[in-house]
Amino acid sequence: MHPEITVLLILFLVEKEGSAKERPVVTFTPCWNKIFRGETITMTCDVKPASPVNMSYSWYKDNNRIHTGQSFVITSAETPHVGNYQCEGDYSERSDLIPLHVSKDWVILQVPLHVIEGDDVTLRCRHYPGYSARQTKFYKDNVGIRNWESDSVLHIRNITMERSGGYKCKKEVYHNLLYYKHTGEDVISVKELFTYPEITMSHYPVLENDTVTLTCKTNLSPLGQKTELLFAFYRDEQNVQKFGLSSQYEIQSAYMKDSGNYICEVKAKRMLKRSKAINIEIISQIKKKSVTKQNIVRIIISGFILIIAFVFIFYHLKFMKRLSTVSEGSPAIRL
Repeated sequence: MHPEITVLLILFLVEKEGSAKERPVVTFTPCWNKIFRGETITMTCDVKPASPVNMSYSWYKDNNRIHTGQSFVITSAETPHVGNYQCEGDYSERSDLIPLHVSKDWVILQVPLHVIEGDDVTLRCRHYPGYSARQTKFYKDNVGIRNWESDSVLHIRNITMERSGGYKCKKEVYHNLLYYKHTGEDVISVKELFTYPEITMSHYPVLENDTVTLTCKTNLSPLGQKTELLFAFYRDEQNVQKFGLSSQYEIQSAYMKDSGNYICEVKAKRMLKRSKAINIEIISQIKKKSVTKQNIVRIIISGFILIIAFVFIFYHLKFMKRLSTVSEGSPAIRL
């Protein structure tokens, strides 16, 4: 094979192999992971940032391959459909395990499949289709958070990670000529939308007239890839760059006045997170020369001390050797 073709083939394989690090995200439509028997649900496999048009997909239930295609539809759910589902695309990892529950209980609590901080979350307390129901009460960690009302839906605005926990609802359902109270429950695990930012600088130390770039680093959750992050920078609590799409701030031709404590902020939806501060000290050319002279003096003094130490050790060893020779040549003392 021609060497150039071999190189191109290797690069192509490396590029394909590099995409293997992408992990797909499974979504449900409707978005609940708990449904009643006989209901329909569609599962979709999303590979980010952009899936090739000709990518093929595989679906797994409890680690057994069951389907090919980007979507998997269950038209009339039954108990055998209960299990953990995963998908994978060409050159991608498998997705996380996503559980599907198919219930025949009187009441179920439906929570969204994925909950990210900053979301507006809706919880639905549903009773089995075909029956009448009335008052509903909601709980979090067994503590009532909404008293009996006719509305079977609970809205949580701008949810935070602290709102994670076990949720439960009680509902009065009419059957056998009476209203009976039945309970549904589930767990909400709120995921982080993006990590707390870290501010870094392009180089250190920074001298006068240098150009230094500050970068605000954060990791966006795969579940929020469509979320737009905005960045801002501050020096000593004074805004130096307003919120925008750029995660970098550049100090051009740095002056002494640019010294200070720098932080960055990241916001998305209604979430705002701030980095820890880093201190930047702009070193003047005069100070640089002074520091250089001091370093030269230190080097000279250190060298002088080493020379003295070397001379001292040399003559000490020479003296000890001479003393040893004299001792060996002296006549022994007899008693």
